[in-house]
Amino acid sequence: MRKAWWGLCGAVLILFSSWGWNEEVALEPPVSSGPAEEQFPDGKSVELVPERPFLEYEKVIDPLFLAGACGFPWESGGELPSDCLLDFYMVDTLYPQFPGVWKEPVEVPAETVLEGLEESFDGVAAGQIRQAAGYSPEKDTISFSYGVGSGCIYQITQVEKQGDRTLIHLTCLEGDSLDTPTKQVTIGMKDEKYLFCQVEELVGDGAYQTVEQAMG
Repeated sequence: MRKAWWGLCGAVLILFSSWGWNEEVALEPPVSSGPAEEQFPDGKSVELVPERPFLEYEKVIDPLFLAGACGFPWESGGELPSDCLLDFYMVDTLYPQFPGVWKEPVEVPAETVLEGLEESFDGVAAGQIRQAAGYSPEKDTISFSYGVGSGCIYQITQVEKQGDRTLIHLTCLEGDSLDTPTKQVTIGMKDEKYLFCQVEELVGDGAYQTVEQAMG
């Protein structure tokens, strides 16, 4: 189960997430005659994924990106804010179940939401989702209203295998024309779970630095 524009742009955003921006900005996958290896400074060798269309990985990244969870670093689902987790659940689970724009909020038992999130992340705690504004302690349910996203798009630049993990590298694009690279992001996955997110900010001179360096 795999699960940006704000407010009233939600419906337009979902249309873009399904085909619009990926059609315009996604890079073509590299042509390869077979598995290739790349040597990293620590001496470890990784096998690049040969001839896998990036579209398959866009479907994996879309819910995470639309939920805003690609804009900052984290190392487990337990570090994600409740709004990111619930937006992810809405895009990944509820949108397929309830296609189209909702006129009324959708209520889901909190335990059902937690179980769904645990399929995609490690370390998610019950208290995280019960902190959400849409949580009802009387009914132990969470209310979801249609509409989620961010003001940027992304393009996948590389996908590689490192042992039993898959690393998906992408660049976030912002600006008036959505063509200015602002972040370099790596999403780590194992099987169908998101393991971590690494983020580097792109600074004015064209060099990359970590978020910590940019803020410090």
